[in-house]
Amino acid sequence: MCSGRVDLAFVLKAFANGMDGVFIGGCRLNECNYVTHGNYHALNMVLLLRRIMESIGLNPERLKIEFMSGAEANVFVETVNGFVKKVKTLGPLVTAKGSNEMN
Repeated sequence: MCSGRVDLAFVLKAFANGMDGVFIGGCRLNECNYVTHGNYHALNMVLLLRRIMESIGLNPERLKIEFMSGAEANVFVETVNGFVKKVKTLGPLVTAKGSNEMN
């Protein structure tokens, strides 16, 4: 699936459902597999959403977008593992009463 198909509402719904972080992977910029350059759309959406997250008190580091080739399995693994570590250091995102970023 093209990263350009990831809608802002999908990401917001993931956080609303308690996901601690969201990772979006896409083709390298200027190397779109679908010739739609949807990866630029995804990048703009992520930049906008990070600003929104910051304004509502949700750490924007919980959202990551990375561009890579399908032939770069090692880059994918390193990026995802690094993101998982980062999200773990941020702690769980709890939407119920108690200590959390959403209150």
